[in-house]
Amino acid sequence: MTDEKKKEYTLRISQAGDAALTIILYEITSDYLEDALKYLEEGNREQFIESIHRAQNCIKTQQNSIQFQYEPGTVMFSLYIYLHGQLAKALAESDPAPIREVMETEQKLCDAYKQVETTMEEQPLMENAQKVYVGLTYGKNSMPENMEAGSDNRGFRA
Repeated sequence: MTDEKKKEYTLRISQAGDAALTIILYEITSDYLEDALKYLEEGNREQFIESIHRAQNCIKTQQNSIQFQYEPGTVMFSLYIYLHGQLAKALAESDPAPIREVMETEQKLCDAYKQVETTMEEQPLMENAQKVYVGLTYGKNSMPENMEAGSDNRGFRA
């Protein structure tokens, strides 16, 4: 994942609510899986393994966030175990097919959360995060983000 993508995700996370954070996690997983496919094609085994492990960590985070008091919790738990196993299979066999299957499943889940997000009115989870305004000023080829000046006490409070 590029540094630019990491900065983008960091900014989005600071402004996100529950559903948006879930969507971001699916997108990060997808990016790692795309990296894994690229590295597999290039024959870069070390980076391929690292990308698969990072994607597995994302899936593990998804699995750990399941709320079992709701009906689909156990089904989702089983699905995440299966996806994690498919990535282990891809790793062991250097096979892109399981990676593509995981990517397709993760994309469907992400799309479902995007639909749910449109019905929700969420507030950012980080109460003291810096406000970001996009497009207040713009250049010929860019639309910069402006940060609100202010408090030294940003983010989570201890």
